[in-house]
Amino acid sequence: MPFLHTLTGAIYLTQIFGSAFLAILFLQSGIDKVIDHRSNLEMAKGHFAKSQLAGVVSVLLAAITILEVAAGALSAIGCVI
Repeated sequence: MPFLHTLTGAIYLTQIFGSAFLAILFLQSGIDKVIDHRSNLEMAKGHFAKSQLAGVVSVLLAAITILEVAAGALSAIGCVI
């Protein structure tokens, strides 16, 4: 790990904090969608009821959930490595 009082060290620390922030953000949102799937699905169906996307809301919600959990996990891995 580079020394923190150098520019390289400051950039390294900023990357770790940014990666940790994104990991927390995406994991919290994705895990919330997994735990409370029914409520999130009802909210999304109500929001897109008069839209052309009304028929594919459940598929899109599943895709978003998978992408959020994957992004959070990869950001957490990036924070550790």
